[in-house]
Amino acid sequence: MRDTYRPASIRTGADSALQGSAGAKRSANCMAAYSEPKPSVAIVATIVWGLLLLPGLFAAAFSVMFFDAPGSMSNPGAWLSAGIVASFPVLCVVSIAGSWIVWMWRKRGPSSASNRTEIVVACLPLLPIAVVVILWVVAMIGVIASGQPLGLHSTEIKH
Repeated sequence: MRDTYRPASIRTGADSALQGSAGAKRSANCMAAYSEPKPSVAIVATIVWGLLLLPGLFAAAFSVMFFDAPGSMSNPGAWLSAGIVASFPVLCVVSIAGSWIVWMWRKRGPSSASNRTEIVVACLPLLPIAVVVILWVVAMIGVIASGQPLGLHSTEIKH
């Protein structure tokens, strides 16, 4: 019986003869099945988040305006809003760099985990967008459930 777990340097001549062309075919099939991954996710992430980085930087520069009103430094909503706005350009840069790093990691060998990782890293800037959408939906549900008319507020001005 042939021991297939021995490294090639330890195998005897008989083992190599038994493996012969079958081993060569198997390694050729493995090489043919594995092709170097294309950086399509990294390219798309670079283009999309690179274009949105400039407006994100512009918005982040004005995020200090959340603290303009008196007493807003102690307002958790102002801190949350400023953090969301300021995190977007940072996550754009992290996503661009991370997508290329994960792609270079994938070049070492195929892995379904690295495919998912590349997509997750490329979608990082969607986190602050998702937080804004979720908070907006929760606020709308609260307004609708409260019975207030939709608008800025329900204050009546009487003359």
